Amino acid sequence: FVCDAPHICNTLCRLSRGDGEVATTLVETLQPNLLLLDFDRTLASTKAGASPIRKRTKKSTTTNNTSSRQQQQYNHHTIDTELKVAVSTQQTHGGISHVVTRNSHKSDIEQFLRDNEMEELA
Repeated sequence: FVCDAPHICNTLCRLSRGDGEVATTLVETLQPNLLLLDFDRTLASTKAGASPIRKRTKKSTTTNNTSSRQQQQYNHHTIDTELKVAVSTQQTHGGISHVVTRNSHKSDIEQFLRDNEMEELA
């Protein structure tokens, strides 16, 4: 019930525009049965369908071996803490929350949500 439209249409469609704090206030006020959260650039800091834990590789050599091996490094993406509160508030009222996204990195998103203590959305 929170969208990015450039207008507020509370009487016709009950869609509102706002940040995580607005979403939490609406959850507290309306106590909806369902909360849907977009992943990219909303719940998480990812953009354009990027993986939240996209692996980067870096070559390094061992001291006893001349061959190189790959080490994994991860991009640092964050969760919107205010939306995390909105999800927690939604659960307090007995509602259900889901992540909706066109991002194709499903298993990475699930792991990212678990790593950020949002297992119920994974």
